[in-house]
Amino acid sequence: MGNKIFISYKYKDDSVYHQLINGEWMNTVRDYVTVLQNKLETEHINKGEPENEDLSELLEVSIEKKLKDRLYDSSVTLIIMSPKMKELSIPENKQWIPWEISYSLRPVTRNERTCQRNALVAIVLPDADGSYDYAIVSKNCVPGCSCNVWQTQNFFPIISSNMFNLKSRSSNKKDCISHNDVYMGEVSYISLVRWEDFYKNPDKYIQQAIDRQKNADDYDLKILLQNSVS
Repeated sequence: MGNKIFISYKYKDDSVYHQLINGEWMNTVRDYVTVLQNKLETEHINKGEPENEDLSELLEVSIEKKLKDRLYDSSVTLIIMSPKMKELSIPENKQWIPWEISYSLRPVTRNERTCQRNALVAIVLPDADGSYDYAIVSKNCVPGCSCNVWQTQNFFPIISSNMFNLKSRSSNKKDCISHNDVYMGEVSYISLVRWEDFYKNPDKYIQQAIDRQKNADDYDLKILLQNSVS
């Protein structure tokens, strides 16, 4: 049986790479989400917005109720990272993507039934130039050692604070870049993956996230949102 998947994303963001996938042009984040939902629907259940639904015209209280219902009935949250997903002048707790992530991280009880926190994966879309560098930079650290540097300063705090948060991660640390920590293996509750890698093998990354969720107590999870502009 497949997983119930909620996708969190910036609906009208067009700051992404325009490319053809399965005969369809990807011009906006929503286009990428549609292609991903179509790929996942053969094995998984979509609990996010269908292609023809835009909640932005609804009152906030109505949006919140719809999102809570969908998140409560999901087990995996996929965060679609795009260059303009953050509104820099608006506090984190006033934006929908951080709210969805925070809600995904909470065990929620309704009618004496508790829904456990979701497994989470952050999927990075390429920017308008086809680059992932706004979120992930590949480096050759020293001879024989390559690594990916996550640009956490560009992420919502609710995302970055749930990265590199494995409580006992010292054994995963590797001396690779002077004055920087490089970790091997799974040390982040919210992992980061490039679109092209996730799209090739989504079940691999979804299962890794579920494995982390099963061991959520091993991570120092941050759930509260910031109420000021950082």
